[in-house]
Amino acid sequence: MLNQETVEDTTQETVAPASRAQQRLWLMEKVDSSSSAYNIRFGWRLLGRVDRAALGAAVTDLVSRHEVLRTTFEHDGDELLQVIAPPAPVPVSDVDLSDRPDREAALDALAEAQLRIPFDLERGPLLRAHLVRVADQEHVLFVVLDHLVCDAWSLRLMHTELVERYAAHAAPGIAAPLDEPDIQYADFAVWQRDQLAGGGLDRQLDHWRRHLADLPARLELPTCRPRGRAPRGRGGSDEIELPADLVADAERLAAETGSSLFTVLLTAFSVLLARYCGQPDHVVGSLVANRTRAETEGVIGFFTNTVALRMDVGGEPTFREVLARVRETVLDAYAHQEVPFDRVVEELQPRRESDRQPFFDVMMQFADIDRECVELADVRVEPLRMASEPAPVDLILAVLKEEGRLVGVWDFDVRLFDLGAVRRMQRHYLTLLRAMVAHPDTPVAAVRLVDPDERLQLLGWGRGTALPVDGWAEAVHDPVVDIARRAPDAIAVASAEPLTYADLDDKANRLAHHLRSLGVRRETLVGVALTGADRVVAELAVLRARGVVVDLSSPVDGAAPPRCRVVVTEAGATRPAGHGPAVVHVDQDAATIAAWPADPPGVPPVPEANAYLLAEPRWGGHMMLSYRALAGLIAFQRAEFGIGRDVVVPLRGRTGSAAALFESTLALCAGARLAVCDGPVTGAALVVVDADETDRVPDLPADAEVVVLGDVDALPLARGLGKRLDRCVRGVYDVPAGVWCALHAPADEPPGGTLGVGVPAASGTVYVLDEWLHLVPAGVRGELCFGGPSIARGVPGSPAGTAARYLPDPFGGPASRLYRTGVPARWSRSGVLELLETTAPGPVEAEAPAETRTAPAGPVEQIIGEVWCDVLHLDDVVLEDDFFDLGGHSLLASQVRTRLDREFGLDVPVRVLFENPLLSDFAAAVLEIADSAGREDQ
Repeated sequence: MLNQETVEDTTQETVAPASRAQQRLWLMEKVDSSSSAYNIRFGWRLLGRVDRAALGAAVTDLVSRHEVLRTTFEHDGDELLQVIAPPAPVPVSDVDLSDRPDREAALDALAEAQLRIPFDLERGPLLRAHLVRVADQEHVLFVVLDHLVCDAWSLRLMHTELVERYAAHAAPGIAAPLDEPDIQYADFAVWQRDQLAGGGLDRQLDHWRRHLADLPARLELPTCRPRGRAPRGRGGSDEIELPADLVADAERLAAETGSSLFTVLLTAFSVLLARYCGQPDHVVGSLVANRTRAETEGVIGFFTNTVALRMDVGGEPTFREVLARVRETVLDAYAHQEVPFDRVVEELQPRRESDRQPFFDVMMQFADIDRECVELADVRVEPLRMASEPAPVDLILAVLKEEGRLVGVWDFDVRLFDLGAVRRMQRHYLTLLRAMVAHPDTPVAAVRLVDPDERLQLLGWGRGTALPVDGWAEAVHDPVVDIARRAPDAIAVASAEPLTYADLDDKANRLAHHLRSLGVRRETLVGVALTGADRVVAELAVLRARGVVVDLSSPVDGAAPPRCRVVVTEAGATRPAGHGPAVVHVDQDAATIAAWPADPPGVPPVPEANAYLLAEPRWGGHMMLSYRALAGLIAFQRAEFGIGRDVVVPLRGRTGSAAALFESTLALCAGARLAVCDGPVTGAALVVVDADETDRVPDLPADAEVVVLGDVDALPLARGLGKRLDRCVRGVYDVPAGVWCALHAPADEPPGGTLGVGVPAASGTVYVLDEWLHLVPAGVRGELCFGGPSIARGVPGSPAGTAARYLPDPFGGPASRLYRTGVPARWSRSGVLELLETTAPGPVEAEAPAETRTAPAGPVEQIIGEVWCDVLHLDDVVLEDDFFDLGGHSLLASQVRTRLDREFGLDVPVRVLFENPLLSDFAAAVLEIADSAGREDQ
């Protein structure tokens, strides 16, 4: 409903204040004065005999009638002014392409080239008209304008008035003069200023203050490249027509719920963003006409206002419930649309960046376009599609309704997105929209984004090499048997008394028989309280007896392992409390053990049976690993390392830890030498370093290879260690559920600060899933999960921990399990698995020192400090101050620019302050500009 205050014709002067929307857009254009991102184009295709003189006169009439079309801008140091030139003939340039065989392509190239030429906002004009002859009876008129002087509504007015004036001038006789409009755009700018100064819009401002309070972080769109500092250009664009049946269903749902078609389409878009980013509470920008007063409806100018729509997809809502929330948000925005967007920004003071909108990086627009052709006496006028209004955001979905069709135009920042990624987003949007309009009472979380082809691709990327069922026995214990037969005298365990592979095989077999005689069977827990070579023999014996190895020599604080049925130790050692009843003393019972056969017991392993109970603090205590998981580890090590028999692997890991198991299997299943004695590492070596011990690495020979074993922080830790050791250090991710993956070496690091991780090497699968365990599309953030039959059954003694992390694998067979890591990850579009936000933990920091406050010292710093104090109304500033934290905003930044031009005679672009908001950095940047200007003058 209109307020009683009306816009009056208040100025006939040639200078008037700019509107708030013009101020905001002018500043954005000044941030990158070479950009044409805010140019708008519209035009006609003219079929028939064109009256060239009548067309030129019509363009001149249009510009004469609307002052804003002959306006330029200047900043007087305090505010932005519109400078209105007197009416004058408007040139229309002529281009003849009729003799070109590729004239349509040449026309497109010409129109695009003209669109990309920036306007001079101070000198003008801000309108260029071109008439292109395509054939004898075919011309194209296109007009390029700066967004500062028009909006989408204005383009429709221009079309109507140009047709009327062309018809008037083409008809016989003298064209009747134009009626003056009731008001000009400058009158609206004055009215708006007075409304803001008088508090007329305070109630509407209160709405935006409440609506945008306590905003969450910006949407983290899955981009193809990290955000850089290159200026934003015009970007890319792609369009897709919505199928007619989908449009009909969307219109039906809109009518059924009392919503607009825009609201229905926006709801699906918001759900897509929430699913892509995992952020149910987010903001989407949109545009409103802001012509709430009747007298503005026929005025050309930049009335459009930007609104920040806060979307809520939280909880477990249905599509209908989200639609109701969005409908209320949109209606509230319409009711409070007169508050200029930059006034909202001033009030809420969000953090500013040079080429990003406050509050949001994504927008959605809707336009009902009338492209009805007009038949005049000698010519048919076919309007060309009007471009959507430009905006400095990463992604815009503009839905255009024209001639009964809905066309979605996706404009995107080519610095961040590839066309393929945008088209994938389009497919997912249509998937959600179809689900929504067909079954609005379906929970939002129930709809899967990926289509069958994407599903196959994602599962294929994450699937490790399958290990055949009949290969499990070989993978678990026969490598040592085979090596003992082929190289019996090769050293297996280097200790005070070296152990050959033949010795290891013999001792392990005899002890295994003895353990079987004591009742060790599948799932029997056998405690090992030994060190050195005896420990290696005992663990291999337990595996060959098909029991479960439980290390008792190094318990985890606060975590007692389950009671062991048999304990293997040495004479004189104290039996661990609570364990027994059977105890094997390897030295005291040596004669009994030696009497058993030297051949293996011959009991085949059961892949799903447990093999190890590891005590690993990084995993939160104890973890059971199956024989299948053990076989997967061996297969991974073979594929990833492939070490030779001349390599030494020091057994440095704490007994019972993942590192110790990794070292033992790495050496003994490759025929290498496992060194359990203290002393320096010599010769060819592969040293495994636990992630918790990267600061305690022994002296190494020059050719030693180093691997850091740990969580997702293993690679950054490996980098730091590599710098210290001056060599390449590899990282391995030991997943607590019993899966091992290689982390990419530094040279293979994906772009954007992410870390790459390989897929499991044997019968495991890696997934990236959303919170509802759906596969997420490539490029989209999700949770790293592992699946497959080798996944551990859970956390011993912790039902809650098991329930939270271990689930049935929705993509695997009946025996498959899923482990949720809680680690954010994504698939790259080329199939590289990337870990996100993985940083190495640093040392404990000392208490932060007191805040430093350094007064400006040099003449440049002092003058800039004085300018800041003046524009921000402060008494003093220090070098550590941030302009925007002190209350600065875009218009005040422009005042700083004007003052520095006055003080130093330098043109310091506004973007320099956005990019260097600290006073110290800004002063350094100004000095650099001054030095550069001085060199050019020499």
